[in-house]
Amino acid sequence: LIQVARVLKYASSLRLVVFTILDSMVSLIWCIVVVSLVIYTFAVLLVYGAAEHLQDTGLSAQQVQVNHAELLELYGGITEAMLSLFMAVSGGADWRDVMSPLKSINGIYVPIFVFYIC
Repeated sequence: LIQVARVLKYASSLRLVVFTILDSMVSLIWCIVVVSLVIYTFAVLLVYGAAEHLQDTGLSAQQVQVNHAELLELYGGITEAMLSLFMAVSGGADWRDVMSPLKSINGIYVPIFVFYIC
């Protein structure tokens, strides 16, 4: 009987921990929504800049083609840009590697990217 009472005592602590974790899930979901919105906003800005740059410049030289390939790989669409930005923030990719194609677009995108990283 005493052992059952001890188990119930620990079960109430376990129940408290489980309910606390479940209550914090709402805050976690809102944090994910806000972070996703920030990533999406910067991805749209950078994809727009990449699209304008690719449209304005032609595929005339080999060096330009290499820059275009890297630019398309990282910022070819919203999903690619969001993944690149998430990888830059979370440590999946070095942020310098993700930023380097932006230098070829325009100098204004580098401080924007650094502001995003901060």
